[in-house]
Amino acid sequence: MKSPESSQNQKKPAETKPLTPLQLADCKTGFSGGAAGMICAPPSGGHVRIVGDDQHSYCYHVMSRTAGGDYLFGDQEKEAFLRIMWRMARFSGIKILTYCLMDNHFHLLIRVPSRVKFNAKFEAYESQGRPDERPSQTKQQGEERLIEHLRTLYSKAYISQLRAELAHMRSNGMERYADEQLTKYKERFCNLEKFVKELKERYSRWYNKTHGRRGALWMGRYKSVLVESTNKPVEHETGEDFSALHAIAAYIDLNPVRSGIVSDPKDYRWCGYAAALAGSKRCRYGLCEVMRVAQTSWKKNAHRYRLWLIEDAAVTDENAKSQLENERAREGKISPAELLRHKIKYFTDGVAIGGKAFINNQFRIHRKKFGKKRKQGAKAISPAGESTNSIYSLRHFVDGSA
Repeated sequence: MKSPESSQNQKKPAETKPLTPLQLADCKTGFSGGAAGMICAPPSGGHVRIVGDDQHSYCYHVMSRTAGGDYLFGDQEKEAFLRIMWRMARFSGIKILTYCLMDNHFHLLIRVPSRVKFNAKFEAYESQGRPDERPSQTKQQGEERLIEHLRTLYSKAYISQLRAELAHMRSNGMERYADEQLTKYKERFCNLEKFVKELKERYSRWYNKTHGRRGALWMGRYKSVLVESTNKPVEHETGEDFSALHAIAAYIDLNPVRSGIVSDPKDYRWCGYAAALAGSKRCRYGLCEVMRVAQTSWKKNAHRYRLWLIEDAAVTDENAKSQLENERAREGKISPAELLRHKIKYFTDGVAIGGKAFINNQFRIHRKKFGKKRKQGAKAISPAGESTNSIYSLRHFVDGSA
């Protein structure tokens, strides 16, 4: 029997604070051991799934609705969905061109790249010595790149367990089976069905856990429409090139306008266009692809996309017709003061707003609360960028896109 003294000298387990709902949304897939303590399932006689063309890139409009059409998603729920969506997109190799999250459904316009080309960087490759080619890569180097890529979705514990299992298989003459396990990961890349299915499943688990809920969250399978993205554009009434891809992008970003929530898509926070105006690089890149311009040319071309949106809205909305005339008069450009007010709506979700020196000082004081890779705290939110009188923001949850 232990003496009272020895019991008192024992260290108490460290108290841990429960994760907030949004911190749970940021969590990577962990390793819990499972029934057999393994990540890789044992061989089975499962059938081979026939997949579509994985040689080329395609665009899709994806939509899914909550079970019963219930209005379940508030601001926190939409923010969690975005975090899971961006992480899944990065893991899957999917490109989000634009999106719109509503209270009971979501719209995504995505590009699914060629799986063959995407997976080539994980394979052994012998360079022919031409200057435009990447250097040779061994099978081991390709596998290492694959495992590093898995870190975008999986925790350190999961990756460590995976490495241990692969090493065990190979030391026991199961090289082919080890390769098959890695192939299962690569089959999830650039795969529309697996991307949407896993996105919805992961979000369902987060939602049910944070809301004490059980059961299905979504109304059956998702809907998807293949969108032609290589067709020759026709001239729009605004004098701009018009294509099917643009039509769907405008349809998605105008969803809250058609629903009567806002009169201008820039005022609806949970769509790709509004996020692009607020500074999201990923959303800007996506809409630049829709406009068929260089990814870095958003500031030069943002007015074009805005004119497209207002033009489309004016087709069915009398109020939008007068707005269209005003937009044409100012060439779709938003004034610096109006843009600043718009961006502040996003950045007030941060933890501090003020001058650059003030923000950087707060960042230094609270450095431990931010990620190790974070190099600076202050981010200018003034439309003109950094200047003497710029306003800066310090955000706790940085998505890497702003």
